[in-house]
This record gives sequence, C-alpha cells and structure tokens, in this order.
Amino acid sequence: MFFGSGNLIYPLFVGQFAQDQWVTMGTGFLLTAVLMPFLGVVAMVAYEGCYASFFNTIGRVPGFIFRTFLLTIWIPLGSAPRCMTLAFASMKSYFAYMPPLWMFSLIYSALIFVIVVKKLGILDILGKWITPLLLGSIACVFYQGFTS
Repeated sequence: MFFGSGNLIYPLFVGQFAQDQWVTMGTGFLLTAVLMPFLGVVAMVAYEGCYASFFNTIGRVPGFIFRTFLLTIWIPLGSAPRCMTLAFASMKSYFAYMPPLWMFSLIYSALIFVIVVKKLGILDILGKWITPLLLGSIACVFYQGFTS
C-alpha cells in the first residue's frame, strides 16, 4: 500500500520537473501517498477491519452506495489498468515475444481472479518474501542515488 508502483514512479517523474520546487512536491507526495493511506489504516484499525461499519457511519444505504461506487470506479478504471500496463511494459523488454496488450490483460485478469477466488495465500507470500525484497531494492536505489 505504501510502496506501490505509483509511489515509486511518481516521485521520480515529478522530481524531474520540480527542480527548485522540490519541497512543495515532497510535501504533496507525503500528504497524498503517506498520510492519507496511513489515516486509512488507522480508520480500519478503529473499525476493527470492517469496511462496512466504516462506510455505514454515513448511513446503511448511502454507505453501501458509496463503497460500491468506490470499488467499481477504483479497480476497473484505476488500479487494475495501471497494474496491467505496468506489468506489460516491464516484461516487454525482457521477452522476445509478448502477446498484444489486450491478450496480456485477459491472461493477467484471469490469473488475478483465480488467486482471489481460490485464496491462495498471496498476502502471506507478499508479506514474507516480496515486501522485504522491495524494501531492499528501494534501499539500493537510494544508496545508488546518494553515492553517485
């Protein structure tokens, strides 16, 4: 959540153009990419992980409508296409043949669907292996950036 693809790409992209406005850029990044997700975690802890209770504070029907709206907008039009495009672009340079983006997206979506429906313990894998690898990679990038 705190180290997603957008949080790694955005600072580099904006940093190129911010130049002497890096404090403003950094403040905006910290507010939107660190503070807001952190407040989301605090809210979920306060509501014991029950998102329905959290959204139902505005009323049962409005809470249902709001969370349905958020999920239908956020995933199909926001995070899913970005993740598919990023995965496709990242893999394209490593393989001699890649299927067209639409076919890759279908395969990617089917794989994600199977993982979610079968509950294959992906969160355990991410937490135990991928997150430490990601944090180590970020540390290497910072080290390389500061020493070169």
